[in-house]
Amino acid sequence: MSRAPGGPAPVALLTRVRVRRALHVHRRVTGLIEGHYRSIHRARSVEIDDLREYVPGDDVRDIDWKASARGQHVLVRRHEATRQHDVVLVIDTGRAMAGLSDAESSKAEVAVHVAGEIGQLATGHGDRVGLIAGPVAGGPRHGAGRFQHLPPGTGDAHLERVLRTVHRAIERGGPPADLPGLLTAAARRLRRRATVVVVTDEAPLTTTTVALLRSLRIRHEVLVCTIGDVVITDLAGGTQVGSVRPAGELPAYLRHRADLADQLRHLAVDRHRARRAELAPLRVASTTVRGVDGVAAGLAELLAAHRHVGS
Repeated sequence: MSRAPGGPAPVALLTRVRVRRALHVHRRVTGLIEGHYRSIHRARSVEIDDLREYVPGDDVRDIDWKASARGQHVLVRRHEATRQHDVVLVIDTGRAMAGLSDAESSKAEVAVHVAGEIGQLATGHGDRVGLIAGPVAGGPRHGAGRFQHLPPGTGDAHLERVLRTVHRAIERGGPPADLPGLLTAAARRLRRRATVVVVTDEAPLTTTTVALLRSLRIRHEVLVCTIGDVVITDLAGGTQVGSVRPAGELPAYLRHRADLADQLRHLAVDRHRARRAELAPLRVASTTVRGVDGVAAGLAELLAAHRHVGS
């Protein structure tokens, strides 16, 4: 979904996310995501709504043993939320996000799918979804004007607006990332306790960024979803590398080096582990997603990690 400057905006981004979500290969993982989300917010629900089939990640305390004994499946009690909760997407839209995440998808496309999955999950449970994104082109060099803010809301029209805002903000010729500024804007905007999902790329976290995440964590639940960079040896011949400046295609002698490919994949895993270890002392759950096909599994891991952090 990344586009050249001036290119046409895609139609119905939310529909694209839903089509991907409905694919057979994602159905089981989607069940995990649903289960983890319900478990995280169980404390907000006190009234029993109905029963549904158990999925991994559900709290065993919700199992209705009598109803399960009468039927063929393990059933859990589904609770009706007693109040709305705010889920705020804090998304880095710096120009590096226009680069590739895997051979098939840009980091911008992955960010849109992450936002769409989380948005559908939250609104499906009666929660509200908001957005703080930036930096954006055309804003002042300093101050809140560099970041876009959509107050929390519900409904498909609102969620589509969130996805389009993210998509339009990411451009190859856009401003560089400013994660400290983005987190500062989020801290100023968020007046009530929320679940904050930070979406950014693999750029190293600075001491300033870590301090801002620590401060944000005092008042809010914070999760970090990192959009991984493409492993260059996975690219086919003719694929252009580079998003911020022009670059040639990857030389054949690099594409066919199996040992180099293994080393690069190991380095990617090491970066993921290092970031997770860096954020763990802050009680901030994290995951790394590479490519659109990795979104569902990555979010399941992220919510499971957040559940563990909160326990």
